[in-house]
Amino acid sequence: MGYKHLVFDIDGTLVDNEKAVLSTWQEIILQLFGKHYETSELNFVLGIPGGGNYHGASRG
Repeated sequence: MGYKHLVFDIDGTLVDNEKAVLSTWQEIILQLFGKHYETSELNFVLGIPGGGNYHGASRG
């Protein structure tokens, strides 16, 4: 039996996985390149920051 529904939580409304994502990036970069980055340096991987996401959405 297959899935009937699939839920995408793109903006973290259902699950706040920011720490897990940043920790994973830290570990992968360390393993591949031998360089440690603080999580604050890796925030760019999280996508568009809140506040400006829909700035021009209502413009016609």
